[in-house]
Amino acid sequence: TELISIQKQYGISIPAIMYRLVSLGIFDNSKIKSFYIKQNQDNEFKRLVNESRYYGNEKSSRFNSLVYKALSQEIISISKASSLLNTDIESLRNNLTLI
Repeated sequence: TELISIQKQYGISIPAIMYRLVSLGIFDNSKIKSFYIKQNQDNEFKRLVNESRYYGNEKSSRFNSLVYKALSQEIISISKASSLLNTDIESLRNNLTLI
């Protein structure tokens, strides 16, 4: 239950969490060995371990940042930037004045 909670919060696979617990000395090698044996022998356990439970709400803004940077360095025009950002030129100009 604790491993699933960590996986939901951070998006880290359960095998990676197990490996880290061993490297920190929280679990010994026999614990991870029995974990992998069980995972390889029990298909239902393997399915549960490999199920993705990360439901984070991360959103990348890297593309937008790169477009604004290219615009500020006059590498692209304002019409090209508005096209790339899928917005109208007036909205883009308003955003530029806010920055």
